[in-house]
Amino acid sequence: MDNVFEELQKYIDKRVEEAVDAKIEELKAYLLNPASMTLKEFLLRLGIGATKWGRGLECTLFAVEYCHNNNIKPGEKLYTALEKNGFSERELRSAKEIACKIKTPLYKRVFEMYEPSLRPPSNTQFITIIEVYYYSSEASIEKTESH
Repeated sequence: MDNVFEELQKYIDKRVEEAVDAKIEELKAYLLNPASMTLKEFLLRLGIGATKWGRGLECTLFAVEYCHNNNIKPGEKLYTALEKNGFSERELRSAKEIACKIKTPLYKRVFEMYEPSLRPPSNTQFITIIEVYYYSSEASIEKTESH
């Protein structure tokens, strides 16, 4: 009988530890300042990585930087630029969908308005939200450093 209680206690301890670790990761995501890392690191923490075509991270990185540097919203110009640079809208969509399935703590923080939905945001929403979130935190750091 003691053995059953010991096994039950081990099981409970393990589940509590997993729950605490998950909450700690969520807290770290809330305290994380995107400006303290590169855009590539930020995307990796969002859960964006390789796709079955292999270049989801690079495609997303290119898309966010292209939109930011050219001051455009995702659309035909972006998709044309993706094609010219060897990427595709399909790679971008796949990277977004994988990140939505993984739902890292940072993804949950950035995209929490979409959490109730089972569907990922559109490509336009995805790129725009990442761009605004990442670059606005970078701008706020520059403002505080200049004062």
